Amino acid sequence: MRIGRRTMIGGIATLLVVLIGIAVVVAAGIAGWEYTNSDQFCANMCHAVHPEESLAHKESAHARVHCVECHMGRTSTLHLMALKPTHLKELWGMIAGYERPAYSSTLRPAREACESCHWPSAEHHDSIAVNKRFGTDPKSSATDYRLTLHTSANIEREIPWKVTGIHWHIDNDVQIKAADPQRREIPWVQVRRADGTTSTFVDATSRLSRAEIDKLPARRMECFDCHNQAGHPFLNPSRAVDEAIAAGKIDRSLPLAKSRAEDLIVAAASLSGPRAERAATIDKLIAESMAKANVPATDKAKEAKFAATMKDILLASTFDEKGFTWKSFPNHAGHSDTPGCFRCHNGKHVNEKGEAIRLQCTLCHDLPQVKREAGVGSVASTVIAGVTPPPSHNEPNFMLDHRTRLDQSCEGCHGPLKFGNEGGNFCANPACHGRKWPGLDLNAVKVAAVGTAAAPAAKSAAPGALSGGEAVADKLGCLGCHGVDEKKMGPALKDAAKKLAGKTKPEALAAKLGKGDGHPAVSGSDADLKKAAEWVLSLAGGAGAAKAADAKADAKKDAPAGGQALADKAGCLACHALSEQKMGPALKTAGPKWKGKESALAAKLGKGDGHPGVAASDRDLKAIVSWATSLK
Repeated sequence: MRIGRRTMIGGIATLLVVLIGIAVVVAAGIAGWEYTNSDQFCANMCHAVHPEESLAHKESAHARVHCVECHMGRTSTLHLMALKPTHLKELWGMIAGYERPAYSSTLRPAREACESCHWPSAEHHDSIAVNKRFGTDPKSSATDYRLTLHTSANIEREIPWKVTGIHWHIDNDVQIKAADPQRREIPWVQVRRADGTTSTFVDATSRLSRAEIDKLPARRMECFDCHNQAGHPFLNPSRAVDEAIAAGKIDRSLPLAKSRAEDLIVAAASLSGPRAERAATIDKLIAESMAKANVPATDKAKEAKFAATMKDILLASTFDEKGFTWKSFPNHAGHSDTPGCFRCHNGKHVNEKGEAIRLQCTLCHDLPQVKREAGVGSVASTVIAGVTPPPSHNEPNFMLDHRTRLDQSCEGCHGPLKFGNEGGNFCANPACHGRKWPGLDLNAVKVAAVGTAAAPAAKSAAPGALSGGEAVADKLGCLGCHGVDEKKMGPALKDAAKKLAGKTKPEALAAKLGKGDGHPAVSGSDADLKKAAEWVLSLAGGAGAAKAADAKADAKKDAPAGGQALADKAGCLACHALSEQKMGPALKTAGPKWKGKESALAAKLGKGDGHPGVAASDRDLKAIVSWATSLK
């Protein structure tokens, strides 16, 4: 049978059309696949997450790493195709809206993403980090904080104590349970060893019951459980200002440069709305700051750099949606602004034997060294090389109670010691003292076993022998360093009270103690700090006691009123209604649950701990919390 010429041409043409059609479909499929894996599609077309997320990603160390490389992993195309349908659930978010603040539930295990570039088992040499901070004095004086970071696990180091290293957490099978999507609280940790044995540590002070903790899902600890802002960093604006000054973007020769920057941060803290509107408001704030500073004509160029840099910083730390700040997005790497490491290493996670996860700074870094400008207050490393630390230094809660063990034997390694926060000796390191650490109460009762507690580390009298303000002061650790009638590590409290009589109100003294202003920071609730301060001032006797009573009356007279009005002003009622659920639960449901824990709730709201940060003064936060917990 002969095939005609026209038939052959028709067949060839048909085949070509089919092939071209297949090629077009394949090309379109590839283009569609590439587009649906692009950053533009993920962040804008599909998710429309916080618009600040995309901007933060562009400024991050992972700016050239695409969304899908973390959220779907660096794996085979076939595997990625199999994973793609699991993201269909995001369609509901596009329709109903996403929970705020946004968090990811699709990150792949680190072995499919992070470890394709970062291999934790490889040897990483210890590294030195120098963080520059600047003061709010006229010269914006510089302070350098130097840390030697222990990254790798199980390598030899020239230090006389055993260091596990940061990557120990990834090299080993560590299981965790988080109490919230942002992993701000980790009440349960389990270490699984190569020999099959396990140790389970539970936070004995957790707000969750053991039954509630048991219901939480467990999973292996991943790189991003600590490095959670590697792709979308939201910096503390104060730290961003420090970095800008260090990089020369803000000229430190401008008088009060850091102080003016901090004032602008406070003024812009509650800003929200579209980026263009925020930019206009920020321009106005900067112009007002410039007018007040009365900058000379010779500094106009420096002032222009200051204005441009501060505008970028303030835009990056404010958000479109009301009620959100940089505090709404915790950074778990470190422990400066959020608990971070102290989510587990807080001395409160204990196993059945009463053994705690170690609260020991030197597991991950050496003790910080501080160098202040012109050498004033510098703290040099005074640990003598080659000396083996005593066993007490390896106890799980040594960092929690080391201050109560200070005696002359310590000076054999650390040199002459004097407790404080102004530098000059080992026990006056301003990097450690004179500040509060989020999630860590250095005056807390020591945990003895799951669900139980032992006596406080520092006791000056038998249990039950103290009462009232004196008992509170002992609980806060005051009597570990001060005697009532005699000098110990610090002056006698009666002598101190006489000096303060008539000059200081209990609220002012409590604030100084809480902030570490001229005294090592005392960690405790506002109510406890005030009660201890009232008791200390009463020790002056006579006029001193009368002054303390007057101060207490003044404080009550000056207490803020109108908790509901303050809550509305702070933006609470934009997310919460009194009797029904809005974006957040009804206040009449949530508020009474915190009855008796008002100070803790106020602190969580102010820090953005488990809840978007509320931009309000401590005084207003107390009034808001008092009102909310009284609702029925």
